[in-house]
Amino acid sequence: MVAPQAGRRYARWLVDIAALIHRWIAEERIGILTMLEALADERICQEGGIALDTARSELGRLLPDTDPDEIVQVLSESDLVEAAGDLLRLGKEAGEAVRGMLDASAMGRPVGWGEGAPRHGMILAQFALHCRDELDGVEVAVAEEGDAGAARLVINDAGAETRIELRHSFFGLERLVGTPTLLIGDVAALPYDFLYSIAGNPKIRAAVAIYDLVHQQKVSAVRSTALVHLEWFLRDTYGVKLATSRPFTQGLIDKGVISLGFG
Repeated sequence: MVAPQAGRRYARWLVDIAALIHRWIAEERIGILTMLEALADERICQEGGIALDTARSELGRLLPDTDPDEIVQVLSESDLVEAAGDLLRLGKEAGEAVRGMLDASAMGRPVGWGEGAPRHGMILAQFALHCRDELDGVEVAVAEEGDAGAARLVINDAGAETRIELRHSFFGLERLVGTPTLLIGDVAALPYDFLYSIAGNPKIRAAVAIYDLVHQQKVSAVRSTALVHLEWFLRDTYGVKLATSRPFTQGLIDKGVISLGFG
């Protein structure tokens, strides 16, 4: 049993970190949110933390106009992140709270399709309902579900599993290789070189897809019937069709994966 005083301290701490994260979200501190999201993901933050050199390198690739050292310093000085030697990791009690707040923010993002359009979380929840009610042989598990919709889905179509997740950014894609995974976030904000590099990495491009519902773009060479069902759902329900990102397409052409030649 937790002592009342300790319980009150923890409650105050939650209020304080919620205010801090909400401020970073409001200020669009995408570098900080990117690192928090990576640190809260057990697939990415393995073996006790994320190496400082890895954090700096990956932030530099994703966000070339930001200062990775400033992001690391801000997080190290917060009550959320601990620096242990050359590793960054979330504090012992911070992981669940951080994940919950980032999920809530991602679910609440508008898609910008006009007045009355649902937000990201409700679109995922509606797609989950569509899978259950309209698609034979398709099973869906919803993770992190709430009034704002869903942050993550696991779709099982005839034994083939696909994960669908709302994200703030795309740190550590190589750690997500395995089960086909779709990340939904902001493709338009990603650097050309980063998108181009995905096309040149056979393991990542075959396992990890990125969709941008706001700008209606995608980065995907993943073979998954779940993603086909999602694109049909977006087209038939909202009239939205995703176009493949130009840097990604150019990378596929240059690597000889596809050809746009005639004759």
